[in-house]
Amino acid sequence: MSAFRTFMIVMLVALGLVPDASAQCLQAEQDEYVEGMLGEHFFTDAAGRPEPAYILRLSAPACLNGEDETDNVENARTIQIYGLDASVDDSISRLVGHSVRVSGEPFGAMTVHHHAPILMEVSQIWPIQTRSSSSQQTFQPPRGSELRAELLDAARLTFEEETGGPIEFVVKRLNVLGDWAFGEVRLKRPGGVPIDWMRTIYSEDYAAGMFDPSGSFFLLHGAGPYWDVAEYATGPTDVPLALFQE
Repeated sequence: MSAFRTFMIVMLVALGLVPDASAQCLQAEQDEYVEGMLGEHFFTDAAGRPEPAYILRLSAPACLNGEDETDNVENARTIQIYGLDASVDDSISRLVGHSVRVSGEPFGAMTVHHHAPILMEVSQIWPIQTRSSSSQQTFQPPRGSELRAELLDAARLTFEEETGGPIEFVVKRLNVLGDWAFGEVRLKRPGGVPIDWMRTIYSEDYAAGMFDPSGSFFLLHGAGPYWDVAEYATGPTDVPLALFQE
């Protein structure tokens, strides 16, 4: 799937213009995303010793497909998640009781120490806001607001890496819808100095007229201050522009 097609689909989902599927089907041992309410539950092992586990209760049933027999699961309502990285494990523990979105590799339960039909080693976890679709409204964070600064700071590093130097944003549009934020910006160097695109990775596209320096775009997902870049496009000529317009 092309980056632009992915960009469009994610924005449509963020706006609620694409209905949720009745069941999400995951691929075993591949990077997947799931959402649900995170809880910490306590079980006992064969010797009667306490065995805590983080259980993600899904808002819709999920299935799992894989080559191994244990990796084929239908209609799972819960996923046991864990983090091998200390920082990820700490984030999981802090977000107990919240709605979250997690990224990781799922696999089917295999032992008595697995307490859900599907398990997932989590690589990233974000809090998400619960909200009624009927009450969603797009708004623009005002200049000088903490939210506006959080959003721009979350996107800045990506574009600094793309352009090979520090970035200032000339903001054309910055809209927030629930736990999604969409930005349309023009990229400048500090002090408003234009970027020399011929000294960037986009030099060939720029020389061929296939690069538009007047607009770059980003889509963030999360909740302050935990915003992550879901998609971005630097100088595209065919990104859908109307989706986040008021």
